Amino acid sequence: MRFLKSLFYAFRGMVSCLCDQRNMRIHLVVGAYVLYFSQFYSLSTEQICIVWLVIGVVMALELLNTAVEKTCDAITQEKSELIKIAKDASAGAVLTTAIVAVIIGVYLFFDMKTMWNIISFLCNTPEYLTVFILSMLISSVFIVVGPRKFVEHIKERTELRKQLDNMNNP
Repeated sequence: MRFLKSLFYAFRGMVSCLCDQRNMRIHLVVGAYVLYFSQFYSLSTEQICIVWLVIGVVMALELLNTAVEKTCDAITQEKSELIKIAKDASAGAVLTTAIVAVIIGVYLFFDMKTMWNIISFLCNTPEYLTVFILSMLISSVFIVVGPRKFVEHIKERTELRKQLDNMNNP
C-alpha cells in the first residue's frame, strides 16, 4: 500500500508541475511532437531509446527545478543571494539539458529529404494538415493558458451561465 501511495504522490507532483509550470508544458508538447515525427525517420532502437531518455531527463530536471524553486520560496520570500544562486543553478541545469536535447535532435532529425517528405505528406493530405494545425493551436493554448487556468475559466463561465439562466428564468 505504501508503494501505491508513493506512486500517487509522485504522479500528483508531476501533474502539479504540469499545471503550474509553463516550461514543463513546453517540454511535454515538444517531446510529444518529437516522438510523433520520429516515426517518419529510420531510427534504430538505440536512437529511439536516446530520444525517450533525453525527453525524460529534460522533464525530470524541470520537476527538480520546480522542487528547488518551491522549496526556496517556502524557506523565505526575502531577497537572498544564496536562494538566487540555487534557483538560477537549477534553472541552468534544465537549460543545459534542453540545449543538449536540441543538439541531439538536430543530429538525429536534420535530414532535408525526410523533412521535405513530412511537409509534402502534410500538404498533400488536407485532413492530416488540418489535424496538425489544430494540434498546434491546442498545444499553444495548453502551453500559454495551462490546464488549471483553463478549467478555472470553464468553471467561471459555467457559473456565469447559471447566474444568467437564474436571472432569465425566475
